[in-house]
Amino acid sequence: MKFKASSTWITNFKARNGIVSRKIQKIVSCKELEQLPYLEDKIATFREKIKALAPLHASSHVWNTDQIGFSYEIIDGRTLSWKGEERTFGCGFSPKNKATHSYTVQYIVSMDGKVIGDAFVCLQEPTGRIGPVVEESLFAAPNITLTCSVSGKLTKSHVKYYVSNILKPNISSRKLFLMYFFMFFLIYGLIFSTF
Repeated sequence: MKFKASSTWITNFKARNGIVSRKIQKIVSCKELEQLPYLEDKIATFREKIKALAPLHASSHVWNTDQIGFSYEIIDGRTLSWKGEERTFGCGFSPKNKATHSYTVQYIVSMDGKVIGDAFVCLQEPTGRIGPVVEESLFAAPNITLTCSVSGKLTKSHVKYYVSNILKPNISSRKLFLMYFFMFFLIYGLIFSTF
């Protein structure tokens, strides 16, 4: 028996099963998707701590720092998913960094909206080092600290460099309260205990 679905059959099937076309809100690895409940609990705890601590400090002393990845590939931002789903994730089978990264930028922004220190930019280079051809063509901006890695993502050694050479030199008061993006804090929290 050969079955051939007509467009009407597909439309009715999707309606019966609550399947709709949804915008993908974030590309994640399948492993990250499995760890989502654990991470959501950590996010909620972090937010509650920030809500309690931030009002105790001047807005110029509350800083946020986060890594922003820019991608090589533009992928389709829609997928089929369940109607009413709170969040929709895209999960690919090719290396995630092809769809999520080609370079990373990290800033420090105070709660009053000021950018603190240099932007830290990590380029993706096949050898993990900036080659002579790229180095010759680089524009030397006074407010950018440039590095690179094989993936274009910041490694633990990049973060240590960032803390020592960008974050610490901008701290002028022991009263400063630092606020970190939850994942950055969870992974690299021990580094910051050295202040």
